[in-house]
Amino acid sequence: QVRAAIYDVMQHVRPPVYTVCLGHAESMAAVLLCAGEKGHRYALPNSRIMIHQPHHVVSGQTTDIIIKAKKAEHTRETLSEIIQAHSGKGEGEVNAALERDTYMTASEAKKFGIVDHTVTRITEIEGLDLDKGNGKK
Repeated sequence: QVRAAIYDVMQHVRPPVYTVCLGHAESMAAVLLCAGEKGHRYALPNSRIMIHQPHHVVSGQTTDIIIKAKKAEHTRETLSEIIQAHSGKGEGEVNAALERDTYMTASEAKKFGIVDHTVTRITEIEGLDLDKGNGKK
């Protein structure tokens, strides 16, 4: 999956990866938002963040359905572990949130540990200089 590859790259590149939610971060986008550099995960006040377990449409022979179901369960466990690692929340709390679509405001996402800061303007983000176009002061 491309999204899983993005997560892996974020965790292994040398420069810190700042994440910012502008508008909505839903599903894997919310996981990537949470996986940003600790202390540098941001959301604007009207942002909405949603996490949930993976959705799968499965058809085919029974054996294929069983294989796909095992893969789906592995994906759900992996997402839970990623969110736990980056949010600081325990397995029970994360799994409960993943059980259904869980929508959060920016402040709720901060309380849950998905973001570290809510900012009213992008210019409030430390180290970000939009005038230079390179993301650094």
